[in-house]
Amino acid sequence: MYYWDTNGDGTLNLADNITDEDLENINAACDFNNNGETDICEIHECLINYENTWRAENCPGYGEAFCTCPFTIVYECPGSWDCEMIE
Repeated sequence: MYYWDTNGDGTLNLADNITDEDLENINAACDFNNNGETDICEIHECLINYENTWRAENCPGYGEAFCTCPFTIVYECPGSWDCEMIE
């Protein structure tokens, strides 16, 4: 099944109509900073890692994909994709 940030808050969470079990699995695989949620750049990194694993198994020597996250992480602007990260 395909999951995405349907409510635009910058993270995958239960508000995106994801079951507890699926959210736990996504966080286990993709929550790289271990903060209990998977943000859009972690999703991006997780997909790149999946692609590179597939390439290593199916196309040895082809090389790894690499691209930085093109998205802005939203921390304190619910519903807004263009606010700056607040530190």
